[in-house]
Amino acid sequence: MTRIPLRISTSVLLATAAVAAGTVGVRAAPADALSACRPAYSAPLDLGGSVYAEGFLLCADANDPRNLDPLTVVLQRQSGTSWVTVATGLGEAQYFCAGTSPRTYRVGSRPAVTVTLNCS
Repeated sequence: MTRIPLRISTSVLLATAAVAAGTVGVRAAPADALSACRPAYSAPLDLGGSVYAEGFLLCADANDPRNLDPLTVVLQRQSGTSWVTVATGLGEAQYFCAGTSPRTYRVGSRPAVTVTLNCS
């Protein structure tokens, strides 16, 4: 299997974090620089033959040494009333489809965000 790297959503995550930081009023004081980081995970994406998700630590201060540190990503697929882990990774996780039946996926760290994709 070939792994397809994808970093398109990183810019989307950064933009979302910047808007969210402005919305909640993150303070920019030097004492808060190391505490103003939050995890950011993409929703599962259909890459045409695989499902992909990524996760990074996003910091309000772009110079924070932890900014864009990869996070553990757990990609899960719904199976009846439970969720089964189909892929894990540091910074990204990718599951290669075995068919095209619609299935529901989520990132374990964002259980409320589910996506139904044509990938079984």
